Amino acid sequence: MADTASVFTVSVQGLIVEWPRSAARMYGLTADQALGSSVSILGDASRPAGLHQLLAMEKGGDSIRSRGVHRRSDGTLLHVEVHVRPCSRDAEHVTIAVHDLSRRRETEAFRDAALRAQTALQGAADQAQGQLQMLESLTDPSVSVAAGPGAITELIERLRAAVRAEGVALVQVGRMASRVVAAAGLRPGEGVGLGGAASAGTADNRVALIHNDPTRVAQVSAVKWPPTVSSILVVPVCQSGSVAFRLELVNERRAAASEWDLALARIVADRLAYAMLLHRRDSAGAVA
Repeated sequence: MADTASVFTVSVQGLIVEWPRSAARMYGLTADQALGSSVSILGDASRPAGLHQLLAMEKGGDSIRSRGVHRRSDGTLLHVEVHVRPCSRDAEHVTIAVHDLSRRRETEAFRDAALRAQTALQGAADQAQGQLQMLESLTDPSVSVAAGPGAITELIERLRAAVRAEGVALVQVGRMASRVVAAAGLRPGEGVGLGGAASAGTADNRVALIHNDPTRVAQVSAVKWPPTVSSILVVPVCQSGSVAFRLELVNERRAAASEWDLALARIVADRLAYAMLLHRRDSAGAVA
């Protein structure tokens, strides 16, 4: 879209000597008001002496371009580009071409807003695509947890990568002891954590979430994570008699688990539940 433009003539002393209708429309001044007046009546709001300075610079014979903010007769402002050049008819006058940049600025603002909206939409689309890929990875039927420990470890590793956890463990919590069934990334140590005895036999299928508190992590966990672990997310898997299975996702840094992370952990817990019940039944049958 072309910018509105006006061209008028000014003497080297800075007096307006030609004032066309286009200038009247742009500035709201009649010819009677403008002719013979100082060019300063145009009111460069960004630089009060701006046009006079451009006239002084033009005396060297070169064309000068500059941008500024002019003031109309009613006090409203307009962004303009000013082009001062020698008059072709005589050396006592110069011509000033003023381009109203309002439409250009509106177009640029619309374009910038459209680009921001497009970027936001692309970001949302990329996020949705990433989440879909995570879901496909965690629900991949080729990873059958009934196939044994290898498949369980693979699924847990996929969960760890999806939620960006530093460690994930599938833990069996018994009345007297806890055991790590499978782990990925940062691994807990052998033995029962401070929370193991309290958790045994009293699993209530509630999610536990601790942030930036290593002491509370040790109290909540059923195993012994390194003392540097400061965040934990506990998701129940299933319970069979006095034995419960749970997922523990941990980080040494502060990592705020989102609702999406929790949803992914629940999906994996649901997939593991049936396998753990089979594991529990087989173990009981072997003992019998």
